[in-house]
Amino acid sequence: MMFSLVCFSLYGQVTREPKFYIAPIEGFGRETDNDYIHKRLTYEVILQYHTVVKLKYDSDFIFKGTIELSDEMTSGSSEQVVIKTDNNNPVPGNPIPPISNEYGRREFFSMVYGDKFYFFDSTGTDNTIRSAVKETESLEPDAQKKEKKYYLNLELIDNRTEEVISKQNFVFVNADASVDKLISTVISSLLSDISNVPLLIGDSRDRWIYIETSALYTPRIYYEGIDSTSFLGFGVKLGLEFHFLKFLSLGAGVQVTWEQIEISDNTVTDFLLEVPLSLKYGLKLSDKFALEPYGGASINFSLGDTIQPSMFSWFAGVQFGIKDKKETGMFVFDLRFAMDFANPSIPDESIEYQRYCFQVGIGYKFGFFQRRDKAK
Repeated sequence: MMFSLVCFSLYGQVTREPKFYIAPIEGFGRETDNDYIHKRLTYEVILQYHTVVKLKYDSDFIFKGTIELSDEMTSGSSEQVVIKTDNNNPVPGNPIPPISNEYGRREFFSMVYGDKFYFFDSTGTDNTIRSAVKETESLEPDAQKKEKKYYLNLELIDNRTEEVISKQNFVFVNADASVDKLISTVISSLLSDISNVPLLIGDSRDRWIYIETSALYTPRIYYEGIDSTSFLGFGVKLGLEFHFLKFLSLGAGVQVTWEQIEISDNTVTDFLLEVPLSLKYGLKLSDKFALEPYGGASINFSLGDTIQPSMFSWFAGVQFGIKDKKETGMFVFDLRFAMDFANPSIPDESIEYQRYCFQVGIGYKFGFFQRRDKAK
């Protein structure tokens, strides 16, 4: 049964085909260009045998396209720097403070020219003023200068982590049949980058149904008729949970436990079958852990007829869950305390008693059918 559950869960949640959402094109493109490219992106993803969905939260991956003006392609001009020279010597005849070139010194005269600070040789050598003037010379014909060029930047985003997996871009003038081949190539390149990316299967703490299997350690304390403590109780559990609300779930299942009671010189053993029904309240801790306090009641049966258990018991406990990396489900650790509504008995010994039941469980919960609550 466990082998079947594992195989079904991995097949249904890990190896399924990814779903893609094509976001509306953003940026500075013309409206007709945006519409045309959005349709072509949708067609190409479908033509390359992938599934396109209409809602973002239903998708595993997102194609996000942005159109920008191609500055590099529209700058079809060259800049030339021309030096404008003023032959007047800026150093005045009697500068203040005075200039002294005695004893082999060579002093300089400084002044502000425009928004810059200049130093001039006090001897008058090479003191012409130079200023740069930019002249733009077009390298394109007039017909081409009127055409605006754009580039499409296309990103492939993991919807779970919002991480950009890969990106591609190309330059175009008009969004028409001339860009179809480019779009096809870009989509093919982006899709090739998701081979090693885990598919979005949702938060494993947010599934509609869980199937749990656990190993149990069940120490017991017996009193009022029997004064005994047993630390040798063990068992197994198979449970089913239905999360009818994001924070509430209804649980049911079966568990078989081995019970051993020491009476004077006699040891009584039996297997008990318990059918618990519980109500759990779910809390999410950070992005990996879950804490679920719960309470409920169980119906008890004896499998060996050695011990006559109480028909009903109540219990309370808490379960701690840790998500696995593949988001298949959660590893769970369970602590529970239980008491009987009536006194159990040992028919062959004519003994009635009461008991405190403790239970420690370690297991795994497989999650099925991801919740898609918009409030998430």
